[in-house]
Amino acid sequence: MSYFIKIESLLEFVELGSIMSEHLKELIGKNDFLRKLFDNMPTAVFIVDEHVRVQNVNKSFTKLFHKSWDEVYNELCGNALGCIFPVKEQTDCGETMNCNNCEIRKNLIICLKDKEGNLNALITREFFIGEEFVMKHFYVTTNYLEFNAVDYALVMIQDISELENQRKHLEELNYFKNEFLGIAAHDLRNPINVVKSASQLLLEHPDSITIQGKSELLSMIQNSSKFMGNLVNDLLDISKIESGNLHLDLRRRNYKEFVEECLIYNRLISKEKSIDIEMEYDGEILTLEFDSNKMQQVINNLIGNAIKFSPEGSKILVKIKQEPHKVITRVIDKGPGIPEEEISKLFKEFQTTSIKPKNGEKGTGLGLAISKKIIESHNGQIGVLSQVGHGTSFHFTLPL
Repeated sequence: MSYFIKIESLLEFVELGSIMSEHLKELIGKNDFLRKLFDNMPTAVFIVDEHVRVQNVNKSFTKLFHKSWDEVYNELCGNALGCIFPVKEQTDCGETMNCNNCEIRKNLIICLKDKEGNLNALITREFFIGEEFVMKHFYVTTNYLEFNAVDYALVMIQDISELENQRKHLEELNYFKNEFLGIAAHDLRNPINVVKSASQLLLEHPDSITIQGKSELLSMIQNSSKFMGNLVNDLLDISKIESGNLHLDLRRRNYKEFVEECLIYNRLISKEKSIDIEMEYDGEILTLEFDSNKMQQVINNLIGNAIKFSPEGSKILVKIKQEPHKVITRVIDKGPGIPEEEISKLFKEFQTTSIKPKNGEKGTGLGLAISKKIIESHNGQIGVLSQVGHGTSFHFTLPL
């Protein structure tokens, strides 16, 4: 009888063991699945203990912060994340001057204390990632969890830096559009009024206006029309450039001959103010590859500005010099110069300086911005040197 009991007990034990084995396999299978799920989540996830030390991270975390599991295990939260404050102060998370204001750390402590998740926030801060400081925009969520009677906080980080940068870029474009339309409307209003008033006088009082008066009114109409035409052309150019539709017709040309051709047109304008334009050429006669129309626009713009601001009877020097791997062209005038604090805004759209042209002619504030983009599209650089009371030298390079 006992024999059969033992056999029966043994069979039950074997059967129980088999059931436990299957259950164990099932648990292991579930754990493997959960681990794979945890690792392959696109959101960076890490778990901290009650001391705010990292106990586990997923693959998205290691990818985002460029740190392996070994490098962050048991590290304090801020140290593991590469928070800028512990890095710069060379101390631990929780001991910096800014830790009391840190939303992540502060809410992790509250989460562990109150045993509930309480942070859903956008964090914008620099982090030390991949051996460099990087500005990041993170959407952070914390959740409380308990396992084996131990308190933990699970933190999920979504990197929305690219999205946030795109949003800011769209805001800038919208601001640019509004500024663009506002300035265009403002700058067009005055010349339109001049044309309207002058033409109205000519039409309504043709017999009472002297020949000289008519000539002055026609000059006002012509100058205003010229300004409006230049503004419209500049606005079209800057729109093409900003939208990436600036196409270059690159052809090889003798650069010296090209500049001399540009000077013929500009000397006609400078003659009215008794300003001489001279050219110096240092080096071999070079054949360069460039877009003639676009480069003529640059040279006319720089010389035109020099004429505007130069006193009568002065001289403008166009100096071309060959340097290693490039040709540099300088347009040097003896005008009033540009204040140092205003130089940084010269090549930005719609920016003008406090220095007024000698003849009162108004500019669109777009010429130098367009010139900069044209030169850069030729893989060159443009810059300026100026000193108040001693004149200005604009320069640009073209690669050999």
